Parts: sequence; structure tokens; C-alpha cells
Amino acid sequence: MYNKEKLARGLTLAADILAQEIRSLAKDQHYPKEVVPSIQVGTAEVTETAGRIAITSDGSRDEYGYTPYDMIVVYELGTGVHGATGKKYPIKPRKDGGLLVFEWLNRAPYDSSEDSTNKANIRNGMAYLPSVMHPGVKAKPILDTAIKNKQAQMLEIIGQNLEFKIFDGPRVEIIR
Repeated sequence: MYNKEKLARGLTLAADILAQEIRSLAKDQHYPKEVVPSIQVGTAEVTETAGRIAITSDGSRDEYGYTPYDMIVVYELGTGVHGATGKKYPIKPRKDGGLLVFEWLNRAPYDSSEDSTNKANIRNGMAYLPSVMHPGVKAKPILDTAIKNKQAQMLEIIGQNLEFKIFDGPRVEIIR
């Protein structure tokens, strides 16, 4: 039998290390700003046979209704031509008849050939469009990288916090 409190402490320390690595990589990979502070470490749960702990992203929604978790999935897996569908997808305003308004960073002229109804109105570095065919977001996976980067350190910490009690009749031996 193992010491549950020590295992819980080891799991918590290891999860803290992994969560910090995820935050660091998310920042380095320019994930949306809401992602980094949303990464949270849960409470370790330890039973007679196992221990577990969760690293989660809070469920707060931004002004468009997206959660940091939604953003992580997009950046982890990619979308559009970079994702599972391999195709561009339309983005339209939330209100019928509205326009999408965003900074126009592209130096090339707007190509509306994919959507003949898209009459580009670009002025003063701003685009005003009824819709766009978005190419998607290129995947910038960080979760596997975070685990690989910190796996040895996490296992060492969990191992340092394992303590087994072996019962052999009246004698108890503690193995660390």
C-alpha cells in the first residue's frame, strides 16, 4: 500500500510543472492571450489503486463566445486547409447584412474570386467585407511537446513522493 498524501503531493507538484510548461509554450507560440492564464491544476485524487490529477482550461467565454479550451483545440489541431477538412471555410458576420471589419495586413490586393458576392472595401488599412473564405489556422501543437519536455522531471518528482508500506505479518517495512 502506498502513502496517499505523499502521492497526492507528488502528482500536484508534477502537474504544476507541466501546467507551467504548457503556459510557457502557449506564450512562445503566440496562442491567444486568454489561454495562458486559463491553465489550471486541479486537486489530486488518490484511491487505494490509483492517483490522478487534471490540468484544465477555465470555461470563461470571450466576447465571441469562445472559451480558452476552444482556442487551444484550434491551435493544437489546426483548422481549414491546415486541419482535418483540408478546406477553407466561410466566416460571416453574426448579424444578417453586417460586415466583417478587421485590419488588412495583406500587402497583396484582395482576391474575391472564391466568392463573387464578396465586394472588397479596403481603405486606410481596414477591410469591410460581407464574408471571407478563411484558410484556417496552422497547427502549433504544444501539449505533446510539454509532456516530452517535462516527463522525466515529473516522473522523478512523483517517484520521490511514493512511499510503499509492505505488510508481512507483524512487521511493516517502508520502502521509498
